[in-house]
Amino acid sequence: MPALLLKGPLLTAVREGRKTQTLRARQYRCSPGDRLSFNFGAVRATVTACDRVNVSDLNEKDARREGFTSLSDLRAAMKAMKLDAKELTRIRFRLE
Repeated sequence: MPALLLKGPLLTAVREGRKTQTLRARQYRCSPGDRLSFNFGAVRATVTACDRVNVSDLNEKDARREGFTSLSDLRAAMKAMKLDAKELTRIRFRLE
């Protein structure tokens, strides 16, 4: 079970069901049905989809799945986190 780390507000968004996707600069291999653990087991989830996506192809749906109200908010957060990769792993999940 891969363990992914999220900062406080993002983990809260997962717990509240507002965040159902995570974007990662690193390439992850996962498949629907795989299990995830956030912050060392604080939250567990099941992968519903996993793919690679170009940053330029991110859209408003991705922003909402990430827990943001707009694509511009998502892009601002990515910039603040210094997430400057051109391609990301997009992992969609549901809580267990």
